[in-house]
Amino acid sequence: PNDILADLIKSILKQTIEVYTKVPTLGNYWVSINKPNSHNDVHDHPKSHISGIIFVVIPKDSGFLHFPNPNYFSMCEEIDHSRPELKQGYGTLITPEVGKVLIFPSCLHHGVTRNITKRNRITLAFNAHFD
Repeated sequence: PNDILADLIKSILKQTIEVYTKVPTLGNYWVSINKPNSHNDVHDHPKSHISGIIFVVIPKDSGFLHFPNPNYFSMCEEIDHSRPELKQGYGTLITPEVGKVLIFPSCLHHGVTRNITKRNRITLAFNAHFD
């Protein structure tokens, strides 16, 4: 059967050859719908190497993709009292844009902040691995 979504993701994965030594194989994919007032807890994707997200429907203020800082000690109170050039920060917030694709290592912890709108936020997410 013709799977348009799988074909789309596979075409995106083919472009990763610019970064990796071979093209990863698509493992699984799913549609994620964040309803109003919902969020995604911080998590990772075990048994995968590469994960990705395609931003499909993104109302303004419907949530950021959050990658917390993996350095636990940088999240202690002293960060607030450090000089700006020395701060490692609490993590990175990605502002989603419709049609954009973000690919990242599956082992990175990430989550989605609260959707404070009255509309659904829709993304297509996927996992891939190297054979």
